[in-house]
Amino acid sequence: MPDRTLDTSILTAAELDSIRRPYRGARLLPRRAYHEPAILDWERGKLLQR
Repeated sequence: MPDRTLDTSILTAAELDSIRRPYRGARLLPRRAYHEPAILDWERGKLLQR
Protein backbone atom coordinates (compact mmCIF):
# COMPACT_ATOMS: atom_id res chain seq x y z
CA MET A 1 0.00 0.00 0.00
CA PRO A 2 1.47 3.41 -0.93
CA ASP A 3 2.43 5.94 1.72
CA ARG A 4 -0.28 8.64 1.64
CA THR A 5 1.33 11.06 4.07
CA LEU A 6 2.27 14.39 2.54
CA ASP A 7 5.71 15.89 3.05
CA THR A 8 4.96 19.44 4.15
CA SER A 9 8.55 20.51 4.77
CA ILE A 10 8.41 23.12 1.99
CA LEU A 11 6.06 25.33 4.07
CA THR A 12 6.85 26.77 7.48
CA ALA A 13 4.89 25.77 10.58
CA ALA A 14 3.26 29.22 10.67
CA GLU A 15 2.16 28.91 7.02
CA LEU A 16 0.68 25.48 7.66
CA ASP A 17 -1.15 26.72 10.75
CA SER A 18 -2.72 29.58 8.80
CA ILE A 19 -4.09 27.35 6.03
CA ARG A 20 -5.28 24.57 8.36
CA ARG A 21 -7.57 26.73 10.48
CA PRO A 22 -11.31 26.08 10.47
CA TYR A 23 -13.22 27.33 7.42
CA ARG A 24 -13.75 31.01 8.23
CA GLY A 25 -10.32 31.53 9.77
CA ALA A 26 -8.24 29.76 7.15
CA ARG A 27 -6.02 31.56 4.67
CA LEU A 28 -4.97 30.77 1.13
CA LEU A 29 -1.54 29.38 0.44
CA PRO A 30 1.21 31.94 0.95
CA ARG A 31 2.18 34.04 -2.07
CA ARG A 32 5.52 32.29 -2.37
CA ALA A 33 3.72 28.99 -3.01
CA TYR A 34 2.77 30.35 -6.43
CA HIS A 35 5.98 32.15 -7.35
CA GLU A 36 8.99 30.46 -5.75
CA PRO A 37 10.91 28.12 -8.08
CA ALA A 38 11.90 25.85 -5.18
CA ILE A 39 8.25 25.10 -4.48
CA LEU A 40 7.61 24.23 -8.12
CA ASP A 41 10.58 21.87 -8.03
CA TRP A 42 9.24 20.32 -4.81
CA GLU A 43 5.80 19.83 -6.39
CA ARG A 44 7.31 18.19 -9.47
CA GLY A 45 9.37 15.84 -7.33
CA LYS A 46 6.85 15.00 -4.62
CA LEU A 47 3.41 15.29 -6.19
CA LEU A 48 3.60 15.00 -9.96
CA GLN A 49 5.90 11.97 -10.10
CA ARG A 50 3.44 9.64 -8.33
